[in-house]
Amino acid sequence: MSNTNVGLNGFSSGFSSGFEVSALGVLTITTTLPPVSATIKTNLVYPPTLSATFTIQPITVDARFAEIVDFFGCVPYNTNNFFQKDTECSDGERELYDVLQMEAWNSFGVNMVYYVTDYTKSNEPIFGEDNDRTVLRTFDSTGFMDQLPREDRNVPQFGIEGLDLFKLYLNKLHFEAASTYSGSQSAIYDSYRPQTGDIIHLDYNDIFYEVTHVKDKVEQFLQRSHAWDLSLREYKDAHLTLSSEVSSSDLSAYVDQNDYLEQNQDIDNEKDVILYTSGVAEEPPQDPFASW
Repeated sequence: MSNTNVGLNGFSSGFSSGFEVSALGVLTITTTLPPVSATIKTNLVYPPTLSATFTIQPITVDARFAEIVDFFGCVPYNTNNFFQKDTECSDGERELYDVLQMEAWNSFGVNMVYYVTDYTKSNEPIFGEDNDRTVLRTFDSTGFMDQLPREDRNVPQFGIEGLDLFKLYLNKLHFEAASTYSGSQSAIYDSYRPQTGDIIHLDYNDIFYEVTHVKDKVEQFLQRSHAWDLSLREYKDAHLTLSSEVSSSDLSAYVDQNDYLEQNQDIDNEKDVILYTSGVAEEPPQDPFASW
């Protein structure tokens, strides 16, 4: 109940009026006069309390007015726009940025084949490692690089290794759609996020690379990220298991391959001549660890 004190006949005399709106939209107005009766022209004496009831019709708001309210309620228009863009009001501009970036990278980027690998920590619960990873599936995609890898090689005593370490950028909108493909059919799989350990085959140089690190908060525009930042190095055979879907892919030629400098078999053949074997009359060695 809201009360309002007003004057009677131009002066304050304790006259008060109150109103109240119920849940059903009924407005009740109550007017209270001072204890002393008041006579107004007609010589009629009014009772101390007068009551009246009114019904309020539903209020209709113009749609144009609602749009104006949404505009001013979205982002404070009198503040710095850069720090006030992390709302859904700028989703249209964000989508435009995604589309423009995707179009540019699809036109001037590099084509690739992306191989999805699994990483199950339950295989090694103590250290959280997975030494028996599997290549699950593959799909085509496009990315962007600041500069192409130099394809440098090194030949140390442990085998040939690539020295390329570079960045690859993937548009999120493009990658989200491309990762659902199986061959030429879309919407076969759920959208996928790049993970460490995945393998990428670049079409232009026919080299396989391994993802070593994935960053999300890059290429910020209107306080949102629009691209994945991948760190790549040249893939070295880790004897991964290939699923049936990728068993006939180009990656099959790079899995379980022999090292060009491997000498294990030759050593196994020659070591029998130089290994020492105990004679029949010799006493067995005293093992301080008791064969532990």
